[in-house]
Amino acid sequence: MCIRDRNYYGYQSQNTFSPPSDGNPIPNYEYKSEFPRVASYEDDEEIAKVFPFYKDINQEFDIESLTDAAFIIMRSSNDDDIHKAIKYGIWSSTPRGNENLKKTWNELKPKNHRIFLVFTVVKSSQFLGVAEMISDVNYDDSFAYWWEPLKWFGVVKLKWIYVKDIHVKNFEHIKEADIPVQYCRDSTRISLLSGQQILNTFKGHPNKPNIFQYFEYMDQREDYIRQERDSNV
Repeated sequence: MCIRDRNYYGYQSQNTFSPPSDGNPIPNYEYKSEFPRVASYEDDEEIAKVFPFYKDINQEFDIESLTDAAFIIMRSSNDDDIHKAIKYGIWSSTPRGNENLKKTWNELKPKNHRIFLVFTVVKSSQFLGVAEMISDVNYDDSFAYWWEPLKWFGVVKLKWIYVKDIHVKNFEHIKEADIPVQYCRDSTRISLLSGQQILNTFKGHPNKPNIFQYFEYMDQREDYIRQERDSNV
């Protein structure tokens, strides 16, 4: 499993303190910002109290009924942004990614067809979740606490279906134009068959390991980002 301990591309601190960066939360950490979080991400009931969507993740899902759905590969530069995407049910892509998402939404939503985003992190060697896109791209909205500041604009809303860490070797049989799906570029739309195969792979794997095991660590990093950016407002 990927150890989520890297300092990711593009982040430049303006302060003398640094967020935790070794994959482990700081013991007895005192938060300075107010935002949704859970004391222990080992307690499923506590997670569901703070994040009601949690109870709907990794549940039984009728994959075969998805005869007109679209599937799009999303590649994040870091795990911290996946942490925010899951907690807040949102995503912001590149200009090209937003354009592809909007195009797919405008094409399929009038027909009531569903759109699923399949998430991976660059160089992680794993897929880590699938979410349904439940809104168009809102270019009037933005989220201030992505890892790289002032880079991502436009927001789509998500409903998470699966959150599991699954090594890419389990997807090597799923190909687009003879290329394994893990090598698809960011915001690439893949075939219905490939999408169904991906969902079946998630369905057939255990719920753990998953990124929730790192949420306390990433909450501390979020606190750091909020302190820094809010102080500059």
